[in-house]
Amino acid sequence: MYLDLDTFRTLSAIVEEGSFAKAAERLNRSQSAVSYKIKQLEQFLGAPVFDRSSYRATLTESGEAIHREGLKLLRQMRHIEHLAQQHQTGWEPRLDLIIDGALSMTPVLRALKAFEDQRVPTAIQLHVEHLHGVQQRFEKSPAAIMLTKEYTPLDDCDSEPLPPVRNLLVTATDHPLAGMKEITRQQLQQYAELTVRDSAQRIQSASVTGTPLFGGERVYFLSDFQQKRQALRMGLGFGWAPQYLIKKELEAGELLSIDYKEGNQFEFVPVMVWHTAQQAGRGSALLLELLRQEFQSLKTTG
Repeated sequence: MYLDLDTFRTLSAIVEEGSFAKAAERLNRSQSAVSYKIKQLEQFLGAPVFDRSSYRATLTESGEAIHREGLKLLRQMRHIEHLAQQHQTGWEPRLDLIIDGALSMTPVLRALKAFEDQRVPTAIQLHVEHLHGVQQRFEKSPAAIMLTKEYTPLDDCDSEPLPPVRNLLVTATDHPLAGMKEITRQQLQQYAELTVRDSAQRIQSASVTGTPLFGGERVYFLSDFQQKRQALRMGLGFGWAPQYLIKKELEAGELLSIDYKEGNQFEFVPVMVWHTAQQAGRGSALLLELLRQEFQSLKTTG
């Protein structure tokens, strides 16, 4: 037997879907065909790829190693296919723009408007993810730009920092925490914490906007920052929020910063990342420059 790309596609589908049955449905194959493919891989390796002792398909140490390398090969093949498509005109047929929901959409939408105004043939697909979900989607795309705060460096990518984003630990003005001074972690744990769920598949993140959860028993995981802002305004609990997002609520006195002893604000520096091979693409080059201009303008105007 020899290893082919279909083997790695099958392995990746099982990992992402969590079971052989769901992977078979996604690949439009029978479950027996999927199982046979993995059995061949295990015979080739001489070691099990999945631990079958649990309900969910879980990779063994050998499985994790082969899966990592397989993802690299799949990503490289998608790059090659995409480069072949853009070879004639220099314009990519499609670009994925993936942004972390903690970042302001204003400069992104302005850049997209400027891109559309030029009537270029490249189609942009905008995706909003959270935390590790941003990079997970980015790695699956042959041509993509991501704006993220949780970046694990990749060998075949370039990156540059964007203006920092300030975050505040806040609650509603009528919440019990609003009237308390020098609040300790133990005191915070008595109230509900509000956070945004990591959108990455099969990842349970122990962080929210770059900091650990506070360890209380009551935590509400919301789907995006708009829901989180609404929950904060209602006094459901407390949580971190980007300052730009809650500026009006702070000025109107609906929300206020909690007097937390360990600090009630921090900044993170988001990163713009793209595949190195994309720089030759005219659509990527144009969108990168427009994003730079808009984020620089955001930094200048505060």
